[in-house]
Amino acid sequence: MQTPRTGRSTPVSAVPATLEAKVSVATSHRATVLIVDDDPLLRGATERVLAWAQYAVVQAGSVAEARVLWEQHRPEVAVVDLELGGEPGSVLLKEDWVRRFDTAIVILTGSDDVNIAEASFEEGASGYVVKPFTPNELLMQVSSALRRRRLERAHVGQVFELQRKVVESTIGISELKRRLETITLGSSLEDERIVGHLSSAVCLRDDDTGRHIERVSITAAALADWCGFVVDPAPAIRLAAAMHDVGKIGIPDWVLLKPGRLSPDERTIIERHCELGHALLSGSSSPVLQLAASVALNHHERWDGNGYPNRRRGEDIPLEARITSVADVFDALTRDRVYRAALPVETAVDVMVRDREGLFDPHVLDLFLDHLDAVLELTKRLPDPPAPRATRIVVAGDEPILVDGLLRLMNRRGEIRVLGSGRTIAEARDAVRSLRPDVLLTDYRMPDGEAAGLIRAVMSEQPETKVIVLIDAAATDAAARCVSAGCSGVVSKTATVDAVASAIRRVHDGEVVIAPELLTLVVSGLRHREPRLGDDITRRELELLGHLARGLSLADIAQTMSISMNTARNHSQRVIEKLGAHSKLEAVVIATREGLNMAPR
Repeated sequence: MQTPRTGRSTPVSAVPATLEAKVSVATSHRATVLIVDDDPLLRGATERVLAWAQYAVVQAGSVAEARVLWEQHRPEVAVVDLELGGEPGSVLLKEDWVRRFDTAIVILTGSDDVNIAEASFEEGASGYVVKPFTPNELLMQVSSALRRRRLERAHVGQVFELQRKVVESTIGISELKRRLETITLGSSLEDERIVGHLSSAVCLRDDDTGRHIERVSITAAALADWCGFVVDPAPAIRLAAAMHDVGKIGIPDWVLLKPGRLSPDERTIIERHCELGHALLSGSSSPVLQLAASVALNHHERWDGNGYPNRRRGEDIPLEARITSVADVFDALTRDRVYRAALPVETAVDVMVRDREGLFDPHVLDLFLDHLDAVLELTKRLPDPPAPRATRIVVAGDEPILVDGLLRLMNRRGEIRVLGSGRTIAEARDAVRSLRPDVLLTDYRMPDGEAAGLIRAVMSEQPETKVIVLIDAAATDAAARCVSAGCSGVVSKTATVDAVASAIRRVHDGEVVIAPELLTLVVSGLRHREPRLGDDITRRELELLGHLARGLSLADIAQTMSISMNTARNHSQRVIEKLGAHSKLEAVVIATREGLNMAPR
């Protein structure tokens, strides 16, 4: 399994001779690590290294054995070989216990390929080690994975607590629930109005329109009748289906409105809307609320058992949820969404038929398709209202409160439509490429660099997108760099939403906007300071440059900075490109000549 490579220091098999003696000294374990590798020699060597560092270790020779051992030991970290015989190790990245952050995964591979590493991290891996590796490399990656697991679990816990508080404090929800308790047998206009208010709370947060909810509810009611599903009171299924996504009230906008693919932790957060909706609606004596709570909890379960949140299978999924799922998916496929146009009915039917016995109860889907003409007749009177052309924006920044607030407030303004967001320069560039917004609204400081670099990239790739930068009054140097890079507006981060909205409209109309309180300082910065080579180098890249200047190798730098070799190489390559150099040595010379501060911080 090992792939020989030159220029490497002591491999994992070369563990110190005293290691075995040190293993027995350990009296307590830092964490449990599961090793998944079909090479018993490498498993044994890896276990000795981890045991020496006081980790409890269990071994698996295959993916199937790993699943069994996970149930028995619940390890905090799994060290997984990608190139296993049989099922590849990568399938473990899709396990629920990884997606919930119960276990962090460190990938082992014999291929030093940046693309494989990036794909692994995209799938949720917490670390990446290339074989043959040194004991220190392995221990550093396991320690880093544990740290990331703790941070992610804490972050998700904070988000869940925020969701709970949002649900509990949403204006009017408690009162509406109390009034729903009084629903009597039969239907009334008051009942309809109360459910309409509750459903409208979701529309304020999500892409779904009120008409979508109406269409799903009347389709579900008709489908229940065709299935012979009788409930009391009679309109209960219609009212319950209207509340299927009410849990989205508690999902942060930076997740709910994110364009493109969600990260594993973001998927975990958004999947919580089922349990949040159930918590909001359950505990009632009202038959309507009891049915609605069941629908909210189970409408994303799948017939084949691969749904969420509880992986129910087949007829273990309540019939009301199976019915609502068919109605909801069909309506979503056949209506315009911000991320895609509506599918023709025939195409939508083909998509759903392919998932018969996968997502859908085959009997319910067959009945739906048998009555499709009736469904189209029922819903044709409920088209989505035409939307006026709004200024389409993407919001970029790594401050969740800032991004979340802007997404929510801007979307409530009919003239401004937030298509999505990015929390890093890379995510923001991807969002601009895929969504082609009119305006990019970005924080001046991002985790992976400064907004000036993002602005230059957008101006090069998507020049029709205007850029507005949100900036602190004390960061006028950064404001000057952003203006030099080509942004169309500079607005204070303390500005009101009205002021930000006004700047977005004016920039979209072709104006250049600089907040009055920043104007003098920005102009002064532009007058006295020309853009300098290296302005877009991040703090971590400067730190790496400093280590290179002191003569450290990349391996030593990776260990000193607690990063992987791949990350160190990537930082090094980006620095070389940003400085226009041809080698690491030339990059250090240029940085010294330009007076860049390479001192450690």
